[in-house]
Amino acid sequence: MLLRLFLFAIGLVCSLAPARALEPLYVVHMSLHPATRELHVRMRVTIPTSAERRFGLGREFALQTLTIDGQTMDPAAQTWPVPTGRPVEIVYRAALPSLEAARASPALTPFADPEGSFLPLVDGHAGLVPGAFTYDVTIDVPAEQRAVAPGRLVEERETEGRYIARFVFDKPAWELSVFAGPYVVGETMHGAVRLRTYFPKDVDNLLGDHYRHQVARYLDAFSTAIGAYPHGEFHVVASPLPVGLGFPTLTYVSRHILALPFMQERSLAHEVLHAWWGHAVTVDYESGNWSEALTTFMADYALAEETGEAAGRDMRHGWLADFAALSADQARPVQAFVARDHAASQVIGYNKGAMLFLMLRDEIGSPAFQAGIQRFWREQQFRVAAWSDLRAAFEAAAQRPLDVFFRQWLERTGAPQLTLRGVERAKDGTVNFTLIQSDPPYQLAVPVVIETVAGAERHVVRLNTAESHYALRPAARATVLRIDPDYRLFRRLPLEEVAPIIRSLIVAPNAVVAIADTEPDITNAGRDIAARLLEAGWRASDVDKAMEAKAPLLLVGTAPRVADALTRAGLPPPPDQLGDRGTARVWTARYRGDIPLLVVEGQDVDALRQTAAAIRHYGASSYLVFEGSKVIDRGVWPPTARPLQVELKN
Repeated sequence: MLLRLFLFAIGLVCSLAPARALEPLYVVHMSLHPATRELHVRMRVTIPTSAERRFGLGREFALQTLTIDGQTMDPAAQTWPVPTGRPVEIVYRAALPSLEAARASPALTPFADPEGSFLPLVDGHAGLVPGAFTYDVTIDVPAEQRAVAPGRLVEERETEGRYIARFVFDKPAWELSVFAGPYVVGETMHGAVRLRTYFPKDVDNLLGDHYRHQVARYLDAFSTAIGAYPHGEFHVVASPLPVGLGFPTLTYVSRHILALPFMQERSLAHEVLHAWWGHAVTVDYESGNWSEALTTFMADYALAEETGEAAGRDMRHGWLADFAALSADQARPVQAFVARDHAASQVIGYNKGAMLFLMLRDEIGSPAFQAGIQRFWREQQFRVAAWSDLRAAFEAAAQRPLDVFFRQWLERTGAPQLTLRGVERAKDGTVNFTLIQSDPPYQLAVPVVIETVAGAERHVVRLNTAESHYALRPAARATVLRIDPDYRLFRRLPLEEVAPIIRSLIVAPNAVVAIADTEPDITNAGRDIAARLLEAGWRASDVDKAMEAKAPLLLVGTAPRVADALTRAGLPPPPDQLGDRGTARVWTARYRGDIPLLVVEGQDVDALRQTAAAIRHYGASSYLVFEGSKVIDRGVWPPTARPLQVELKN
């Protein structure tokens, strides 16, 4: 989860410097007092001579005093002029928001608290002209606290009841954030790379050891696949907020999920890989964010592939199922994705984008794909790169143009949908069939599997028109024809091939909520579930009105009341396989053919409340069984049919 702070604490604006040229240097000394939330900062910076530059503080900072170049400034102003062409000193004192305020905010904000502090000090993305910079930051906090910033640890010590640490970042940076908290610091040297964990005292020391081991593993894997890790440090820092954010040399993760397996595997790998994609090679956001797609492919998906063929297939199918849950209005081009702001954008920017790289690897072959990745790294590290730079690297590696491939998968909205017709086995054993794709046609490489009495044969056929006929002659008598059975082609799945999943309700812009019980406590629990789960938020209705409007429906209540409501409305009953297991159950269905239904039923109001925080994290599932707040069973309903598979009769 790559961080881009659109709020900014300090917007000192610098011209965009060429890679490896001398960027403006920020020398920062800051003193933080978490108990009083007071921050003292002294900064020295040289801004290149050019148009007027202005200094600004985010609205979250309560500015108390400010001097720029020795001149006292009015704290009530919004921004203040900064001289250019020579070193300038900026000194200010400010109060930060509380941790409680940060928890209540819909967006990430600065905060200070003895439990933990987050301070975005400099953001080069903000302001009139974006730019990169380097920095040298010294932080002091109370002795019982520890502070960390992205970069190389130069010094740390305790003196006069304060802990002092200094970090230097001498490569182009786009932001400077500082983190502090009552951390226990664990350290491992992995060759020349210092690995650190900044975890709370109540976190088992073995967890820190495991995290550092995992980080070392991922650094080695990505260095082999891409090129050497470009820094001498990597830190994992626990946050009191429910976040997972990436910075150069550092990831900032909610302490509440550190013990969960998904965080220690896929999510951690994802954040480590952002040290290459997104930080060392910065994204040209005006032309779209390629970083999340490539990171998802090379981290999340690579780990699934490493687990086994079935895990990779399941992830690909999950991506297609997620896409099938989007309406036509939500299916934006990959190139339009900038940052994840809702589940629909993640389906496009992460999942569809990752599958672009899968199809590209299938198209040009693994050696050329690997060469393209390494070439892109060599040419673009510590530069700002666009999708066009990626395409150029892969074209050079594959030694052929790829403009059609990238254009259709980056610029087009939606996906092709395939139809299979005219399947027959001729007397000579040839398998004849016709493929039809939605119009306007894509240029597709379609995987085909022919099951024979001697085993499976794999083929790839080209489909560049709306309709094309094929004749394939297997070496033995064919028994089954399967079109893209392993989901290697990004396409819109037919309804029969994709089960209803929780994400169908999450992304539905017209979703409504019906409460099966009349008790106010149940209504409040349903409101909380809807607010956390649905991007449409709380929109109350009743079952009959929802069905009349053909609206995606979330039904919440105790099990007996839910069963009554379903029976009265003629909706699908609770699945037999769930029974009355656990304290609460979540399950999906469709009504009137294709309209999503999501049911959350519990044994009482407490059981319902305990599901609220977790359901959203299982968007790819069709059903969940809870015991308290823990999911003890989950799964996906089987498809009702496979229209791209035909059994060849005698």
